[in-house]
Amino acid sequence: MKLNCSWQTRLAQILLGAALAIALVLVHGTSAQNGPVHMVSDWSHRHLIFSAPKNLIHAFQLSSNPRYVQQWMRRNAEIQSSSQGWRWRRAHPESLKGDWSMNMGAGARVGQGMYPAKFSFDVTTANCATDFVVFNTSLTGNNTAVAATAGGQFAALSAPGSTIVISNPNLGTTLTMTPGIANAHTGAANSGMGTYVASATLATEATNLSNAINVANNGSFVGVSVFGHAGPNVSFTATTTGTAGNSITITSSGTSNFVPASIAFTGGANGQASIMAFNNLYTGGCTAPTPMVYWAYNTGGQAVTSPVISLDGSQVAFVQNSGVVGSLVLLKWKLNAADNFNNPTDLTTGGHSVTPASYPACATPCMTVIPFAITGTTRTDNNSSPFYDYATDKLYVGDDGGRLRQFTGVFKGVPAEVITAPWPFGLGASVRTTSPVHVFTTSTTYIADAGGFLYSVTDAGVKTTSARVGFSLGIVDSPIVDPSAGTVYVYVSNDVGLGSPNTNHSAVFQFAAGFGGGTSGTKIQVGNGAGNLKMFSGDFDNAYYTSASGNAGHLYVCGFDGAGLGQQIPTLYQIPISNTGTMGAAVTGPALTTAAVNGTSCSPVVEVFNPNAAPAKDWIFMSVVNHALTGGVINCPVAAGCIMSFDVTSGAAISAATTTTGHTSVTGGASSVSIDNLAGTAGASQVYFTPLGNQACTTSGGNGGCAIQASQSMLQ
Repeated sequence: MKLNCSWQTRLAQILLGAALAIALVLVHGTSAQNGPVHMVSDWSHRHLIFSAPKNLIHAFQLSSNPRYVQQWMRRNAEIQSSSQGWRWRRAHPESLKGDWSMNMGAGARVGQGMYPAKFSFDVTTANCATDFVVFNTSLTGNNTAVAATAGGQFAALSAPGSTIVISNPNLGTTLTMTPGIANAHTGAANSGMGTYVASATLATEATNLSNAINVANNGSFVGVSVFGHAGPNVSFTATTTGTAGNSITITSSGTSNFVPASIAFTGGANGQASIMAFNNLYTGGCTAPTPMVYWAYNTGGQAVTSPVISLDGSQVAFVQNSGVVGSLVLLKWKLNAADNFNNPTDLTTGGHSVTPASYPACATPCMTVIPFAITGTTRTDNNSSPFYDYATDKLYVGDDGGRLRQFTGVFKGVPAEVITAPWPFGLGASVRTTSPVHVFTTSTTYIADAGGFLYSVTDAGVKTTSARVGFSLGIVDSPIVDPSAGTVYVYVSNDVGLGSPNTNHSAVFQFAAGFGGGTSGTKIQVGNGAGNLKMFSGDFDNAYYTSASGNAGHLYVCGFDGAGLGQQIPTLYQIPISNTGTMGAAVTGPALTTAAVNGTSCSPVVEVFNPNAAPAKDWIFMSVVNHALTGGVINCPVAAGCIMSFDVTSGAAISAATTTTGHTSVTGGASSVSIDNLAGTAGASQVYFTPLGNQACTTSGGNGGCAIQASQSMLQ
């Protein structure tokens, strides 16, 4: 009997493996044995999830879903031998090490509750050249980079021994020019010394100074050239565009008789990328410098929600606002080493912006911008990230006016918004929506809104509306949908409108995927004092993902607790999932911030299971925007914004004494994190995020919005 069961189990494993192999060929277009398995990690993979299939037939059904195959590969990737000479090593658990931090410009950020998007060329390896991570900047892109300038004039002829001094603190260099017998660079190379020929007329002396500045190793030593001279006047420019040139100064001794119009250069201005990417990501494995800017684009708008990437990594989709209109932007990128956040390639000019009909064949880099249809309504989008369906090449996104929108032919055809009835689909009130989650096997999209309702909408236009479950801010984050279990999870910060005893709780609601109109699902309270703080989604542990149809494991979420009226203390909660797939009573974990300090929200909870850690590890990541606890079990460096991680490998009950495994300060808290590889190589398994405020970007230098890579809890 045992032998028969063992044989059946083995057969099931073989058949499932064969199904997944076939699926990999279909999904990726590569050999399941020898070809790379491309992997995308973006916001949507955190909201359409799959617990394990309940039987072999169910497994075959799921294997046709590209997202299920991606999740399975992501959670079961095996260690590859290191062809690059990297070695696995254990790390110090007390620090969440930041491997790099790159400036994206003052005020740049992915945004609260938003995610960067990561592309891995192969799920089991770390590739320096082809792996990259994409960050929206939430800033309006522009291409107005201007070099700083300065001017001056000779009031009289220069006296012997006089000096004209140009200093550039950005380069740490100084050039001293003195009258001499030739227009020349003097001394050793890069000595910062030069001469210009004194003359009998002021105009000739100005010409000689101009020519001398442009001699090799003179002006170039301090990042300055002369772009004009007329009569006794000389005009200088910084050789690099941007505001940094405004710190260059020019001074002179009195006997030079050269009078600068102002001591400091002026007028330098930066361009600004609306979206950018980095490659050469892995410290310790890639050739320095790590990382490198892969590309940076001005797309002519402001992208404040999460981007998504095509399965082959060649295209990116995101929504941007320009004035009162939101648009879907599709772009095909091209590596450009000259790109940077303040020097982006301008895709709005030069033939880079094409019509949707021309987009499939456009030469990289190029983009197409598709404005949201239906005029006379609210058409901006400040909260809903696009959801791409790999199986149908369709994309779904909400907007600020209560509409769900559908686009077809997105990455593989001619892109267009569907504008035939019932699309764009009006959900109800004209209020801001969450991001949508589409299940292609049932052609159903799940979306919620600021009114506090959950909706399911079929492609045929059949809508089901839940009871109102969220009040005050309504529902701000996207539902989490598990088609394997047939469940939908919704997160609300305030349930006060449901009546006694529901008075101002943060809560999680579980709905059946086929919920009926007017139903409110099952509620689990996670706190007593939410008020008006945004509540974001939670995540499940590996025990849930490996359970049959979601009948085990735990859900982790940051709710708001408080012993007294008005207290809103971000707190980690653990909700057990029973063998019937229902939620049990929440277990209260540690408080994350100082007691009785209001107005402190937390980020979504994001889980990663790394089978290649030694031993395998299951971690969750989360962040608070301010007032983080600096002692005890949380132990953040300062009482401000902080990102932290917890080890949930065992699935044991948490408590107020549960400790962090990693933590680091981030100004204003962190955006949501995107997870990197599961490769068993040092510096290859990471998380990516941005602070919500400006801080020192230690790798690139400068103070601004930083793109950050940090190690997973037990890696450095």
